[in-house]
Parts: sequence; C-alpha cells; structure tokens
Amino acid sequence: MNRIDLIGRLTRDPELRKTETGHVRADFNIAVNRIGAKEEQQQADFIPCRVWGNQAENLAHFMGKGNQIAIEGNIRNDAYTDKDGNTKYTWYVLASRIEYLSKGEQKESKEELTEDISGSIKMDDIEIDDSDLPFWNEAI
Repeated sequence: MNRIDLIGRLTRDPELRKTETGHVRADFNIAVNRIGAKEEQQQADFIPCRVWGNQAENLAHFMGKGNQIAIEGNIRNDAYTDKDGNTKYTWYVLASRIEYLSKGEQKESKEELTEDISGSIKMDDIEIDDSDLPFWNEAI
C-alpha cells in the first residue's frame, strides 16, 4: 500500500506549469513537523509535492508561502538522465486531495473574480421578518 497523509506549511509559492499537451501541474514543498520532537527543539522535514489539474490551479491561485495545507496522496519515484549521462532519481508526493487549513490570499483582483457573480444576492441585502419564517409561532 502506498498512501501518505501530511499536514504542513508551504515553504514557497507553488510553481504552476503547463505541459506541452496542455495539462497543468503545480510543484511545491511543505514543511512537516516531526512527531515526537520536543517543543524547544522542533524539527521539520521538507517534502516535495506535486498536484495536477484544477487542484494545481486553485493551489497556485489561493495559497502561498506559509499557508498550512493537508494533502492526501502517494509517493512517486522518477528517474531521468542528466546532461552528463548519469541517471538521477527523484521522489515526491503526488497529491490526490488537498485541503486548505489556513486562509490563503487570492492572487487576482477581486473585480475579476466577482465579475461572474455580480448578479447574485448577498444575505446582508435581504430583510427578513420573523413572520416570514415557516417555523415561526407567535405563541413561543
């Protein structure tokens, strides 16, 4: 079984890349505190991670260095040949699911993001009288 669950903080902003075939991926690292380390000597491991598709775009759009995330995925091992002809091995966590545990900051202006929902109604704009509620009973 190859499954990993991690909670950590992004060590840098995710790097968003597009492949030649048009697929989007984000590469990022998270710092994960080691279990059992004493508080005054807390140690961390720095784990390289990757995610594809919409999750990659959302991560790069909303989360940045220092934000805390939880990831679920599996460990991958890749091999490549460097310019000198030597075989190099890399490993990373391929994330299948990401949850944002701290509030990120959107990296686009609010005007661009709210443009599609400009016709929506905010709850602050609606006045509700108690008699409008279906469960209202004056005897209470």
